[in-house]
Amino acid sequence: MIGLIESYVKNITENDVFNFARKENINLNKQELSFVYAFIKNNYEELLEKGKDFDINKYQNRFTQENFNKIKQLIIKYSELL
Repeated sequence: MIGLIESYVKNITENDVFNFARKENINLNKQELSFVYAFIKNNYEELLEKGKDFDINKYQNRFTQENFNKIKQLIIKYSELL
């Protein structure tokens, strides 16, 4: 499963991130979108490794409060699937 995720991340685009966020009822602004995209591309291994124990709180200032709360819940939701 990890290999599949790695392959997906290598090919992911900002548009993919934007569409996924919209599907999850998260309306990212341009700065948030750029941050999330770059963060996923550069840190997906840490996210996979730590799962729900990943400390998203240190990035809270990068998001509106509403988006931060939704993203935090998504991390918990999807980490339970790994």
